[in-house]
Amino acid sequence: MFSLRFRIAKWVMNHRGLSAAVFALVTLFFGIGLKDVKLDTIFSDLLPRDEPYVQVFKDHPNFGNPLTFTLMLQRKDGDIYNAETLSKVWNLTRDIDLAPGVDHDQILSISTEKARYAEATPFGIDMRPLMGDSVPTSPEEIADFKTRVEKSPNARTFLISADQSATLINATFIESRLDYAEAFKYVQGLVVAARDEHHNVYLAGQPALTGWVFTYKQEMFKIFAITLTALVVALALYMRNVVGIVTPIVTSIVAAIWGFGLTGWIKSPIEPLLMVVPLLLVARSFSHCVQFTERYYEIYAHLKDRKQAAEITM
Repeated sequence: MFSLRFRIAKWVMNHRGLSAAVFALVTLFFGIGLKDVKLDTIFSDLLPRDEPYVQVFKDHPNFGNPLTFTLMLQRKDGDIYNAETLSKVWNLTRDIDLAPGVDHDQILSISTEKARYAEATPFGIDMRPLMGDSVPTSPEEIADFKTRVEKSPNARTFLISADQSATLINATFIESRLDYAEAFKYVQGLVVAARDEHHNVYLAGQPALTGWVFTYKQEMFKIFAITLTALVVALALYMRNVVGIVTPIVTSIVAAIWGFGLTGWIKSPIEPLLMVVPLLLVARSFSHCVQFTERYYEIYAHLKDRKQAAEITM
């Protein structure tokens, strides 16, 4: 194995032009793939496929979905049973139904038809929506609506807080149509617009967390740029020669082209939260190349022959 490594190194040094041409062609090939590199989150790819709970989720997608935005509307100075707050619930529910990629059948609030109460009639049990085709506005309509809520344990337990000062609005999105950045921008706009002196609106859910990541994407790139600049400065202070500085930089750039180019060729989007991995790999390539360059100069100091020093180092 030792002699094989030497033969490979000797062949490369004796055919430097050919080796450089092959290296350049491979880099060019991966460089073409850079145009298809995409930062995106594919939620299903983050789940362990052999996990029983995940398999049940995939087999029965209509029974719950983690791709859900949850809005909480809170009245600051009382309960939700007033015309202003109920009107906000009504408008938020209908506005979020216009969000890009939303599943129109998976929107739930006290103003949707899915929120129902049970009422006994001479003909049996009748299930009716809590809120009809309009928002309760008069004191009598609001009192009637409150009575209906009391007849709906599910709404009272899962949609309205115990002190009756807050209510939830849930909107589930279709994974194949969900653009996290676009959907989050739209829903966050609704949240900001709905806040006033009497109401707080809060946003939660897995898509919201990922949306915040996309919101701060530019800041993330700035942090990476500062980190890479610090690496180069540290390298310059340590090596103090042109070759020792340029070689690790070129090596790391080529490694980045190969890695990102491969993801572009196989059409695999890069998860933003995993962008720290390429940064760590670049740091490792810096480290390896610095060691390689140092070893080259050590051997060259003894042999005074660049070709042979490079061959032995390799």
